[in-house]
Amino acid sequence: LPGTQPYAVPDHPARDERFFPCRFYWPDIQDPSFGYGTGVSLQLRSAVSHLNEAWAVETAGLLLYAFADTLPWDWVVDAARWTYDEARHCRMGYERLLGWGFEPAELPLGTYIYDSTAGQDPIYRLGMLFFFETRNISKKPQRAELFRSYGDAVSEHDMEFDWADETIHAGYGKHWMKTLLKTRGEDPATYEAIRTRCQALVESYVQTGTPDEQSTITELVHTLMAKAHMHTERNGLLIHD
Repeated sequence: LPGTQPYAVPDHPARDERFFPCRFYWPDIQDPSFGYGTGVSLQLRSAVSHLNEAWAVETAGLLLYAFADTLPWDWVVDAARWTYDEARHCRMGYERLLGWGFEPAELPLGTYIYDSTAGQDPIYRLGMLFFFETRNISKKPQRAELFRSYGDAVSEHDMEFDWADETIHAGYGKHWMKTLLKTRGEDPATYEAIRTRCQALVESYVQTGTPDEQSTITELVHTLMAKAHMHTERNGLLIHD
């Protein structure tokens, strides 16, 4: 908080050893043709994505501290809310997956988004949050509607919360990037260039993925799918609340 000493932003996050460690937590990150799918595939992909918002919790929290001396108190308030919201999203995914009978060791917890800004000015970590808040926001209402059609009220609720929060967070990202740029004596209008740079950083980092990583995560996800479909066959339904 204001008056405290600066600290070095860690380039890589710590991870709970109970989970399946990886950089890329779903096959479509390295291979877009894998897709989100529908039905059980979409239900699982969405819950695993929420779990992996751990990177956003870490990022919002460290940015709260990193810019507390630079930005006004309203930043601390917004960043604290942002951190809380991301923690809630992460928890939603975790509880959804546990409710379906999965163990933490079966659940991939990746690092690639956080890793992609290693060594960068912290403004690019803020830009990364903004980039991912706005990347898929238009698809969230459609996914919530699909979950409703499946009778999966919990996944529908989780997606609607995610969508509503992302709308707020996108506003945070735009406002505070512009404010930070102005504080630094730079043109606030260049905030979009930061977002574009963040997209390039992620895409470049994904290219470092190996065939072994792709094979491992694909095998893990197929195992998750098989377990989910066993549940489906027993109940004659998609995974449901």
